[in-house]
Amino acid sequence: MTDVIAEIAAFSGRIAKIAGPVRSGKTEALVRRAATLVAGGTAPEDILLCTSTAEAARVARRRLAEALAAAGKADAAELAARANMTCAREVCLAVLDTPEARAATERTPRVLTSFEYNFFLEDMKTLGTPARRLRSLLRHFQEQWCAGAPEEEWVVPGEEQETLDLARRLLTRTNAMLEAEMAYLCGRYLQSDAGAEARQRFAHVLVDDFQNLSAAQQTCLCLLARDQVVVAGNPDEAVTVATDFPASEGFATFDTLRRGVTVFNLDAAFGNPDITGFCDAVVRAGNEDALAAGERRGEIRDIATVKWNTPDEEFNGLTRYLFALNAENPEAIQAETCIVAPNKQWAHAFSQMLAKRSFSVSSLGFERLAGDPRDMSRAKALAAYTALNLIADPDDLFAWRAWLGYGNYLTLSDGWKFLLEWCDEHDATIFDALDAASAARAAGEAEPYPRAERLAERYDAGRTLIE
Repeated sequence: MTDVIAEIAAFSGRIAKIAGPVRSGKTEALVRRAATLVAGGTAPEDILLCTSTAEAARVARRRLAEALAAAGKADAAELAARANMTCAREVCLAVLDTPEARAATERTPRVLTSFEYNFFLEDMKTLGTPARRLRSLLRHFQEQWCAGAPEEEWVVPGEEQETLDLARRLLTRTNAMLEAEMAYLCGRYLQSDAGAEARQRFAHVLVDDFQNLSAAQQTCLCLLARDQVVVAGNPDEAVTVATDFPASEGFATFDTLRRGVTVFNLDAAFGNPDITGFCDAVVRAGNEDALAAGERRGEIRDIATVKWNTPDEEFNGLTRYLFALNAENPEAIQAETCIVAPNKQWAHAFSQMLAKRSFSVSSLGFERLAGDPRDMSRAKALAAYTALNLIADPDDLFAWRAWLGYGNYLTLSDGWKFLLEWCDEHDATIFDALDAASAARAAGEAEPYPRAERLAERYDAGRTLIE
């Protein structure tokens, strides 16, 4: 642990910013700070360590347990398990899922998946806006929500307002929420009088990779801190993992827009190949010969960089390298080797190549639900997912919306529009409208609204599945 990291671990001020290049110890500093707090008697439940992804949070919790064990805490694992370590998305969901937040926002934090968003998009098309223009408007809304800007300040009367009104109506009716809305609604709630009790929920809020978060997420996390907030990051390292609209400027200007911010600059380079090589040389050659040994070329180091000119050269080069490793201890090497590919296509192609060369290969990641809901033969996985949602929660309105639309070219967006209009006219719920359609179908009576018979057919099939 460097002197700066030790200083951060003992920091007792109210606001701090930790800046540094890649692999300079920013995350380690936050983990050490959390460990110092817990070791000093702070209840783990009063600490929030927020990361960009759920996997990063899992790793941070493990590192906290290790740090507490090193500090002599016999119950290190139990203490680490009690600390709040999660990603910004889950923090916002937890805030919005309270009865008070639901009542204040009049929304339910049931976030649409990527394929469910397509059903929402089809329903939005009933407005008559050209598809490209509609997608542009929705992306504009999402960008503004992620920026945390109040809707009344940026929505233009006319087309924008009509589109936003329909989106809100569709989502509110189905108790659903878009991914980009979460942090916006959470921030608005926390800043309101109704959210006063929810503010400052944690004594200490520690945020890693602050530059990866949207402005709305950044605001929410700061509002949740009671005694101390410490953010770490680098504006040049922003990646799109926590949001589609990361606000790196939020980290760059963190200390200029707030008073009394203590800034820590980390200049270590734990992942620098030259530093790694030098340290290896110290171990091998001793202090006096370390510099000369570290400058020698061709020595084996823990980190190596290889450049190939073409994809074929890269695939063949990696394969030859793996063959060389495999010759030493086939079972152990294959079980302990991980190959990271930049995308699904590369991963699939390389795994096929290795399988043909008798390597045992398994792939992880890149797997997601896919299919075409308009064609039942291509929507089996999607329909199964929706069916499971309905079995788990028969009152999941958006799951019903999706279920009704499978197998139709327009996902029955026209029928859904007529259903909602019937609900408005009769001051009824969606289930009232579906029950009315089902009853008319069973009795052989006229449809209560256009396309009701087709909706009733799917609705009855869904109820049979649940029962």
